[in-house]
Amino acid sequence: GDLEGVRRHLDHVADLGADGIWLSPFYRSPMADFGYDVSDFCAVDPTFGSLNEFDELLAAAHSRDLRVILDWVPGHFPKDLHGLARFDGTALYEHADPRQGEHQDWGTLIFNLGRREVANYLLSNALFWLMKYHIDGLRADAVASRLRSAHERAYRAAQLFSAIEDPGSEILALVWFA
Repeated sequence: GDLEGVRRHLDHVADLGADGIWLSPFYRSPMADFGYDVSDFCAVDPTFGSLNEFDELLAAAHSRDLRVILDWVPGHFPKDLHGLARFDGTALYEHADPRQGEHQDWGTLIFNLGRREVANYLLSNALFWLMKYHIDGLRADAVASRLRSAHERAYRAAQLFSAIEDPGSEILALVWFA
C-alpha cells in the first residue's frame, strides 16, 4: 500500500493494542528489490506518496501513541546510473575494487564506510529522519551481510553511529544487523 493507506488504518492498529508500526522502504527506488534498492534516501517514491503524506502519517501515528520505525538501507545501493553509482564518474560512494564494492548475491553496490564522506552521508540521512521528522527508530537492513567478522561488524557500527552518543540527546536509534 501507500502512505495514505497506512494512515487510514492507524485506528485499527491502535485498537489492536500495538504500540508502533514498522514501515518497509518507501524511498525513491527503481523497485527491482521491493524498495530495498534505494536511489534517493531523502525522497518518497511517488508510488507510495510524498514527504507531506509521510509527515501526515507520522503526526497521525503519534497522536495515537504509535511509534514509527523505518526500514533503512545503509548497506548497499543499486548500480543504476540515475542514483549514487559512480555519482561523479568515480567510485565515490562504493569501493573502487568491484571485489569489495559489489554485493554478488543482490547485484548492488556496497557503501564504502571506510570513507568518512560516505559514513557522514549515511549518518546525515539517519539524522534527517530522526530529527526532521521525529521518527522513533531505524532498522538498519542488510548491514551484516557485508561485514565479514564480528570485530569488523562492531567497528563499523561504532564508526557509523558514533555521532549518536550524546547522552543528552533525545534521539533513539534502533539498529539491528539483519
